[in-house]
Amino acid sequence: MAEATPRRRWALLAAWSVGVVALAALYGPALVRHAGRSLDPLVYNDDVRVLIFPFFHYSDPELFAHDAISDYYLAGLPEGYRILYYVAAKLSLAVALSKLLPYLLLAATVALLGLAARHVAGGVAGSVAGFGAAALTLGSALFLARMGGGLPRAFAYPLLAAAAAALALGKPRWLAGVVWFGAAFYPVVAVIAGLALALLLVLGPGDRGDAADWSLRRRAAFCGVTAAVAVVLILPAALRLRVWGRQLTPAAVAEYPEVGPGGRFFAEDRAPFPGFLESARRVARRAVMGAGERVLPAAAAWLRRGDGGRRRETALELLLVVAGIGSVRLAVARPEARRMLLLAAAAFAGHLAAGAVVPHLFLPQRYVQYPVPILAILLAATGFAGLAPHDTRRAGSIRAALVVAGNLGLIVVFGGRGSDEAGLTIAVSPDEAQVLRAIAALPKRAVVAGWPAGTLDDVPYVARRAVLLSFETHLPYHEGYTRLARKRMSALIDAYFATSPEPLLRLRDEFGVTDLLVDLDHLRRSPPGYFRPFDGEIRAALRRAEGRPFEVERQARVATAYAHGNSVLLDLSRLAPAP
Repeated sequence: MAEATPRRRWALLAAWSVGVVALAALYGPALVRHAGRSLDPLVYNDDVRVLIFPFFHYSDPELFAHDAISDYYLAGLPEGYRILYYVAAKLSLAVALSKLLPYLLLAATVALLGLAARHVAGGVAGSVAGFGAAALTLGSALFLARMGGGLPRAFAYPLLAAAAAALALGKPRWLAGVVWFGAAFYPVVAVIAGLALALLLVLGPGDRGDAADWSLRRRAAFCGVTAAVAVVLILPAALRLRVWGRQLTPAAVAEYPEVGPGGRFFAEDRAPFPGFLESARRVARRAVMGAGERVLPAAAAWLRRGDGGRRRETALELLLVVAGIGSVRLAVARPEARRMLLLAAAAFAGHLAAGAVVPHLFLPQRYVQYPVPILAILLAATGFAGLAPHDTRRAGSIRAALVVAGNLGLIVVFGGRGSDEAGLTIAVSPDEAQVLRAIAALPKRAVVAGWPAGTLDDVPYVARRAVLLSFETHLPYHEGYTRLARKRMSALIDAYFATSPEPLLRLRDEFGVTDLLVDLDHLRRSPPGYFRPFDGEIRAALRRAEGRPFEVERQARVATAYAHGNSVLLDLSRLAPAP
């Protein structure tokens, strides 16, 4: 018996080594290609154009000085995230960090999900389930897509995977740590993990893990201290945002059409929000469905033949239903599985609460987008263990065989070898790159205006120059910022379609714009659109200009600082007077 433990340890080490090598062989090539794409400075996640560029001011104080847009987005960032990127920016490493973080956080998510799955299923079945959870996560495009850019949301998956592991192991102190890290990096996680902690501590002694012998008073105090620390971590951002006025709720749509239908938000990000179960079904399927090259192309091709992939989706949903039934049976037998299901209850409760007080607990869909993929991977990897009988001598062997068969089916038939472009949603074209280089050559305190879409969206991040307004930064969350953006957009519309110099002079003298980027196609062939309430203003400006020459075309003869294709950059300090 003395020699059995070392042998078992060596056997486990060998098995895990083989598993790591297999994962590297299956999913490493796509990750390497993904990293190669990410190294290109002109390939990046679209939302870095909102949340990363404000940190450039800490690398060079002349950049974005007194810029209201960067001030607003910096104000709302969670405190831990602000500090992390502040330090990186001081070392001129903000962009490098945003490109590196997704891979570090993906690795953490894979390891924590493997750990959680191993303890939920237990024994040999647990080791197989851990491998399956890691493989399904690496093969999915969803995780890396949401981690792209190293934004606050990138921390959601690893932190929720840590919450799942803490629940499986019965570690309330670890779970409290997840609450605090969530508050510091992505507060939605703090809400979900906090609810899961409260649910854990009201379970019976046999299910509370390390808190089995805690008194009711101690459990209540522990929850209270955890919540208090989380509030302290969240409070600075809340206080900074107070200067921007009240948050806009769905009830404000009459006064602020920007938040309603036809406004700035996509359907899933505005009321009425889809129900939890409806959204969870779609997100779970996407989380488990593999991306990129198929692990077994022939099986995948047969499932997709003739119906546009519906057969494959239906078959996957059936397998997930079977795994879900197994998870319920496993929860009856194992406290680890029961505790893990608390994460589902916490996500559902968070979704209900967020829907009742939109947007004060963030959008309800965030309580689906982040916890459901974690749960889907764990249920898929461990659920088949619950289908084994619990009262036979060979239950362990049967459980392991079922987990092997279930995970192998999911990985081979539905799995992919990973995406090489997930989260890398923007690739700047050569023509746009030329325009951005010209803007980057402007003085550091330049303020560029232009139609707030397309090239202008990329100016703050790529060219590192302030803009009057861009579509990416035009998000109507707070009343003060929404009014500021509305005032700027109205002035831009007047200047863009002006037939006299006055609106251009106002843009320069009142709003501090130094340069105006014009797409001549907007004036000659295809007038641009926008969202409510500005679409009406655009139509009115075009009616006023009908039959008359546009002022920007006249000014282009004397004020052009740069021209490429249909793009013209006007230096507003060189405007000619009215004829």
